[in-house]
Amino acid sequence: MRKVIAFLIAALLLGGCIDTSPPPKQETSDQGSQQQGAGIIAARLFGPGDPRVAVRGELADPASPWWQALQNPADGPAHFGQAPVHRVDLTYSPEEKLLTGEHGIVFTNTADEPVRHIYLIAEGRMRGDGAIADERWALSDLQVNGKAVTYRQEPVAASITLDPPLEPGESAVITFAFKARLPVRSSLVTGLMGPTTYGVDSLRYDGLKEAIATLWTGQQMDAMSEGALEPDLGFPSVRDVRITLPAGWRAAGAGTAIETKALADGRQQVRVVAAGTSFPFYATAALAETAREVNGVRLVIHHRQLQAAATRELLDIAATMLESHAAVLGPFPLRELEFMPIDPELLREDAMYEAGVVYLNEALYKPALYGPPPDVTDPWLRRVMSYTSDQIRVMAVGHEVAHGWWWELVRVDRAVSPWWYEGMTEATMIAVVEQVYGPEPAQNLRDRNVYQYQLNRLAGKEDTAGGLPLSDLTKAEEYRIMSYAKPALFYEMVRKQMGDEAFFAALRRYIEPRRFTAATDRGPVEELTRAPGVAELYQRWMLETHGDEDIGLLTEEQIRQRQLVP
Repeated sequence: MRKVIAFLIAALLLGGCIDTSPPPKQETSDQGSQQQGAGIIAARLFGPGDPRVAVRGELADPASPWWQALQNPADGPAHFGQAPVHRVDLTYSPEEKLLTGEHGIVFTNTADEPVRHIYLIAEGRMRGDGAIADERWALSDLQVNGKAVTYRQEPVAASITLDPPLEPGESAVITFAFKARLPVRSSLVTGLMGPTTYGVDSLRYDGLKEAIATLWTGQQMDAMSEGALEPDLGFPSVRDVRITLPAGWRAAGAGTAIETKALADGRQQVRVVAAGTSFPFYATAALAETAREVNGVRLVIHHRQLQAAATRELLDIAATMLESHAAVLGPFPLRELEFMPIDPELLREDAMYEAGVVYLNEALYKPALYGPPPDVTDPWLRRVMSYTSDQIRVMAVGHEVAHGWWWELVRVDRAVSPWWYEGMTEATMIAVVEQVYGPEPAQNLRDRNVYQYQLNRLAGKEDTAGGLPLSDLTKAEEYRIMSYAKPALFYEMVRKQMGDEAFFAALRRYIEPRRFTAATDRGPVEELTRAPGVAELYQRWMLETHGDEDIGLLTEEQIRQRQLVP
């Protein structure tokens, strides 16, 4: 499940791999060739003329290719009309693990003050080994509006100085060429968002997103350095990526593949368009895919050939969850939702969601039966500690599908209100399970949230007030750990009190004006507390600490039996 990142970890995304010396101050033949090269790059990526003019027209047109990644094309000009526009042309050589390409970005200053610095980051949340960082991402021909600019290396970014500054409403065209030698080995740090893209049996799935750059503003960089929580980037962008791959390779990940061309040399070029705040992107020859269209959304399960039977079951569950969530929350926001298997040693959770891609622990592709040892005789304990592979798949896939609304469509400002969206995601999934599979499976899910709360308390974690900014809390770790179970149970209480029809109508009213924005309030509580009695529930469940009384604790006998579990 998608976890809130508790601590930012120092990264070497670009460390050591960019020549940080400023370009020559005087006009030289080298600098002249760089400027000419940047002009050629812009023309190749955006066509002739001023890219700002061409992009402005396309951003206003819901029929343009930019918006084919969105279920509702009108969301494009409405919510991404001033977002950075990326056009990228890539070529990947798997033998060398080398990615080369050209990248153009049209960036508009949407702030109310001048922008003096833009931070270029090789996108991706993986942290590579320092030993190979000097080969990982190399940049050349960096230009802004056709002129070479000064840039310097910072801990996680290249800082580009804009001279003169970019005034409010003005746009700049940033172009550069680059090469990225993808790491032969990456490590997943505990608690870090985004698994490495390795599969079992040493099959590499060749995640490319760490080599496709993005932009941050100074405000985002400041937020990153100020606190322990990952800042909400909330910086949507539009991407149009063409990647040339060897025969037998496929592009996978966020966005929608709108065109595939066979090239004369036997390779193929795939064009992928996407709109969102992140862009997980992969190329693979190691995986097959099974796909189905559901309510205008293309569902894709990536899998190894031997996993075909489990893949069909996962696809059935994903289709059911997508249809059922859309029935109560409105259409899924993207045109494609993909599921990517990850080695269990590299993904400790059952699943994670990121921008139209669900990372599935590869254990979910295998049949399994989990249960307590025979010495655990308490009936309730045995039930909440017992799982079949189908139950785990329904829970994991249902939760991650719900993130298409409670993360993709409405994002959270983690520094202000990080607690609500995981609880709402879980509660939405439980409500859908109840509608589809009946009351007993839904009650099992509620009881497992109760059990999770009780285990946290048994481990010495305090019952912590929720619904408040993290800065107002003194025990952030307890707060983070309890941000799933307790809020989910609160939302469940609200749904039972309001009834399904009124509950989901309120959620739809909350979603609509916040489409593709970061919510800085208390989440759907803002709308739900308009109903009678909900404000009182919110006060008791989320602003006070009555969890031991309202949720309950394990009995002494249950604790004794729980301690028998290895």
